Amino acid sequence: MHLLCYSDINGYSLVNYAADNHIPRYAILSHRWGTDTEEVTFKDLINGTGQDKLGYKKIRFCAEQAREDSLDTNEKLEWKENWHTKLEEDRAYLLLGIFGVYITSIYGEGTAGAFKRLLEEIDELEQCIRDLRLTNPRDDKRIEDTKGGLLEDAYRWILRNPDYQRWHDDPQSRLLWIKGDPGKGKTMLLCGIINELDRSITKFDLLFCFFCQATDSRINNGTAVLRSLIYLLVDRQPSLVSYIRKKYDLAGKSLFEDLNAWFTLADILTDILQDSNLHHIYLIVDALDECVVDLPKLLNFIVQMSSISPRVKWIVSSRNWLIIETNFADTTQKIRLSLELNEKSVSTAIAIYIQFKVDWLAKQNRYSSDVRKAVQDYLLLNANGTFLWVALVC
Repeated sequence: MHLLCYSDINGYSLVNYAADNHIPRYAILSHRWGTDTEEVTFKDLINGTGQDKLGYKKIRFCAEQAREDSLDTNEKLEWKENWHTKLEEDRAYLLLGIFGVYITSIYGEGTAGAFKRLLEEIDELEQCIRDLRLTNPRDDKRIEDTKGGLLEDAYRWILRNPDYQRWHDDPQSRLLWIKGDPGKGKTMLLCGIINELDRSITKFDLLFCFFCQATDSRINNGTAVLRSLIYLLVDRQPSLVSYIRKKYDLAGKSLFEDLNAWFTLADILTDILQDSNLHHIYLIVDALDECVVDLPKLLNFIVQMSSISPRVKWIVSSRNWLIIETNFADTTQKIRLSLELNEKSVSTAIAIYIQFKVDWLAKQNRYSSDVRKAVQDYLLLNANGTFLWVALVC
């Protein structure tokens, strides 16, 4: 089977998929927008021509729209109401690609039988994703609120930092390690980077994050990191669940929780990150030092993936721990960004944060100019190069 594949570099091309290969989601186009001469032909796709045709705009529109649409099960099932097929079972079978599921075609079972099997398969798929979900790391990003809120002027310095720019621009630099002592603002820097990447990457790229927290047993271990990243990938690209289903259908939820969960999840995520249908992927893991279980395994996994997956870029943060330094030491794709070596930028960011806090306090408490200055001077004098103390006293 041949499907259209879009690349930011090469545009649209035909890709051959064998029956046993991972098949991506796709849309069937059956309408015309112009004359025959305006339709993109097989020859156009082979030769890389036809971009000026009206039909090429149709293909681009449908590809972008398919990526943007996020319909629930009932809305997708409603599509069948206006479909007319020669064989009644095809009304169900034509929905397989839309739902990203597979059932064997059994002509003669009737519409009711076909839809019964289809809905059962959809239920199993949705149950698999529910069992995979531990927490939603998108919700965990609210940590920026618990740490005093995100102030844009306090993190923008890192976007101009040469080390960050090298990681961002160099395809061979796939791992950025931001390290620093407690209270230096590592989490806030990562939140800022996430926001900036989210605004700048293409709609075909993927960006996911995970925030380790030592005090929360759900998210303080290496297995939770892998499980959550897989969940985010599958939630965004449901067809990727095919990498999980064979094992899940045998083991159920225990696949994600038993003693072998780490090894199983590591294999699954490795396969997903090497999927040739995916574009650029950005994975961000905050506070590696708060991963209290299986940290060495997680570090080794990140090192391995940064070496073999050219489309995947990582950003991780941690305190200045020797075990992390040792594990990352021989990684040629690594860039180290030390906050202690960027003391001037960090101090300027802290001063901006203090200014913001003092402005807020002065407004709330109606400080006089003398009191306002005294509070600001006190905070600047005692901050000791950290955001943490300022956040605690304010």
